[in-house]
Amino acid sequence: MASLLNQSKCPPLIYSAMGVVAIITSCLLTVYVVNSRAEAAEINGQANNGRDYNQIPFDTYDATNVCREEATDQLGASLVRILPDWHSTRFEADRQTYLVVLKADVGTLQNFEDAYVYCYIDPSDYAIKYFNAYDSKQKPLLSGFSFGDIIDSFGPSSYDSGRRH
Repeated sequence: MASLLNQSKCPPLIYSAMGVVAIITSCLLTVYVVNSRAEAAEINGQANNGRDYNQIPFDTYDATNVCREEATDQLGASLVRILPDWHSTRFEADRQTYLVVLKADVGTLQNFEDAYVYCYIDPSDYAIKYFNAYDSKQKPLLSGFSFGDIIDSFGPSSYDSGRRH
């Protein structure tokens, strides 16, 4: 009879141990998921200030802020002022990305010129996929050449010289 009592106590202990293992596993997975989301919610290496993107989704305003921060970092002290171009900034559904256009003044307070900043922002990871800044003549501000300079470097083509009689 004593052996029957010992056998009847064994299954509850096994079930209790399995329950404890399930609870510990659940807690560890919860910590892992929360930490993963916190890492994903970082925008360009800066903390999101506790923002829960599941409650308030990433939107055009957030994409504009990401682009503005990158422009500030890239253009540095030459950036006088920067404003979003809300007529051009939009979510492009076919690319699943935000196109952000910013109008900027670059130079000094006394002597500055217009510039345009273009960013593609991926809403899934809040990262910049493309960034460039151009002056008012569409010449890149961050590199020493433009596409037109590359074409001109090839010299006049035979087609062009044939048309210019």
